[in-house]
Amino acid sequence: MGLRFRKSVKLSKHSKINFNKDSVSLSVGTKGMHYTVNSNGRTTKSVGIPGTGVYYSESSSNNKSAAERPVSYGKQTPYLNTKGLNPIAYFIITFLLGYLGVHHFIDGKIGKGILYLCTVGIFGIGWIVDCIISFIAIFSKPASQEQTPFEPAVNTPVNNSPQKVNVGKMSAVTFGSYKSQSGNYLNYNSYSVNGVNRSTGRKITRQYNAKDETMLRDMLNENDIDEPYKIEVIKCMPPTEAQFNFADNIGIEYPSDISQEDIHYMLNRFEYNDIGATQELADYANSIGVFFSAYVGMNDLISLILSHSDFNRCVFYAYAVDMSLKGRELGNMKNEQKYQSYCDFANYALNNEKTLKSVKDRDVSDYYNPHKGTTAYKEVINFI
Repeated sequence: MGLRFRKSVKLSKHSKINFNKDSVSLSVGTKGMHYTVNSNGRTTKSVGIPGTGVYYSESSSNNKSAAERPVSYGKQTPYLNTKGLNPIAYFIITFLLGYLGVHHFIDGKIGKGILYLCTVGIFGIGWIVDCIISFIAIFSKPASQEQTPFEPAVNTPVNNSPQKVNVGKMSAVTFGSYKSQSGNYLNYNSYSVNGVNRSTGRKITRQYNAKDETMLRDMLNENDIDEPYKIEVIKCMPPTEAQFNFADNIGIEYPSDISQEDIHYMLNRFEYNDIGATQELADYANSIGVFFSAYVGMNDLISLILSHSDFNRCVFYAYAVDMSLKGRELGNMKNEQKYQSYCDFANYALNNEKTLKSVKDRDVSDYYNPHKGTTAYKEVINFI
């Protein structure tokens, strides 16, 4: 049994400091309402009705892996989602009514608004912090959306490991003659479909991603959606103010017609030091039906390939092991002579629980430098 340590020091009737083996946390609140900030970056907020078992809890952490963690837009400059309000007006609302959580209700953060309402701005502490942040935000640099004609940078060769990302004009892959109707830098279209479910006879409205209407109609047939149905193309959302601010602050150049998804991948590349995907890897991902932006990073694209299906995950792992042995970068595995061997391994792994689990346990770094001691690695060697 590992050594455990926990000590709590009461600061007042409604606050205490908790000392653990690896972290320190501060808790404030009363029965049914608590707010805790941990030194490891995790925060926990909860509010409930004592004795009923009914409660609301929300936790967040800054310790997720790069593949799981969203980009912290506005990291360099405080950013507030003011829903179109002038920052000065937002500060006034926060100053006058923030202790009731009104500013969080404006942000759309209903849970946090209720927490502030029930705790009087988390006993005034959260309200004061929000007032300071909203005041600083008044002087933040506004988002600049006016851009000069844009030419994507040429993608450069990469080794089998992430390299340093250069801020400025980021590289982009191409999709040949394909042109998305939803966004200029995407390899798919988003559709809104109104139809009737064949099994239930009920009308449905759903959103689908597909290359074109031919693929979409095949998907609708598989999902028991009968004609007649109405199909409309959904245009991609433009970047948020937070995304524009973050990109401007760190010096990323972006085209004027960029979408929210495009800039998300660009910011991910900066945030997690991820280089742009190679054209060869993009061609492979495109061929198996993975949907992504031309500005996707290498690690993000690998993650998308792995999540596409267990079969593709296993095929790609076998290919990655083979490339690591040859000292070559990841590209389009369909051009490799051993492609069938990769597929043979995938079919074997899908029928072998231990091997499949070992493949699923591998993270993105294992596709650059596979760990030789794993079950998956040892099994791949037998096929390649």
